[in-house]
Amino acid sequence: GGWLRCRFYIFSHVRYIDFAMKKLFVMICVVVVQECLAQRRPIAKPEQRKMLADPRTSAREEQHPEVHGIFKRVAEILASESVQNLVPMMAQAVDVGVPAAEKNLYSANQASAVLSRYLAKRKTSSFQFTSVHDRGQAPFASGSLTFSSAEGVRVMQIYVGLTQWNGRWVINQFNVY
Repeated sequence: GGWLRCRFYIFSHVRYIDFAMKKLFVMICVVVVQECLAQRRPIAKPEQRKMLADPRTSAREEQHPEVHGIFKRVAEILASESVQNLVPMMAQAVDVGVPAAEKNLYSANQASAVLSRYLAKRKTSSFQFTSVHDRGQAPFASGSLTFSSAEGVRVMQIYVGLTQWNGRWVINQFNVY
């Protein structure tokens, strides 16, 4: 019903197109609709739906136990050590973003220097990751860093992203908000 009305509407308002062009237009529309229908996923059976919904069954969503160790070490370093100690854990290129500076891609040593300069003006009181996502191709964690500055005690958010490089997990993203 609706398709025929739509088709009639299109053809009645496109009087300039001759019959061959109209036929070509219809054939293209049919092909497009068939392609759309062919791309639809088949309906999964109940046991397949359960497997699809459970992230433990997906290879892409595999949990990475070593990631927790990396995030634990990053938290220790941010809480009480020099940011320079992060360099061995960083990728060759690290995407770094800090307030009042341009977000950029840096080498591990440059990233450490940018972060050190930014954090040097702030005396860290504590740091803790509040959210850790250790599954999938790009594990990440975010947390709160409490610090003292001339304005008093403040809190900023830290985001650390990992990627796998040469068979090991390394920091490829470090943002401060």
